[in-house]
Amino acid sequence: MNRTIKTALVVVALMTGAVAPAAAQGRLGISFEKRGRDREIKVNVGLGRLPILRPRAHVHTDCCRRWVPPRCETITDKVWIEARCERIWVPPAFNVVTDACGRARRVCIREGYWNIIQHPGRWECVTRTVHVPGRWETTCGR
Repeated sequence: MNRTIKTALVVVALMTGAVAPAAAQGRLGISFEKRGRDREIKVNVGLGRLPILRPRAHVHTDCCRRWVPPRCETITDKVWIEARCERIWVPPAFNVVTDACGRARRVCIREGYWNIIQHPGRWECVTRTVHVPGRWETTCGR
């Protein structure tokens, strides 16, 4: 057998095996052509009309929707607190002293002053409560 004919038959055999489900449904057509003295062999394989698979259209009904009631949620945010200086008044210190005659007197042993404390910046967690309104939720996944 001619090498071209063998190649054509192998191609037909492979295509027939690949489209066997279509052949089982009667939609497979194979034809050979040979014209005159030319060494040309044409192999035509047709599968007919294959159905196009489309998903069915989904119509939302009341069963597809669910009411989610309103609620309050607590949210925690990380907030940067700036550095600050704080002035604190330190009152004067007094002491009771007795003199040579035995009389008690109040004596200031330290004057009052302002103490300045520097607080560095820091991250702080702040919680707040927010209201989340109710909504309809689709439960069918489409």
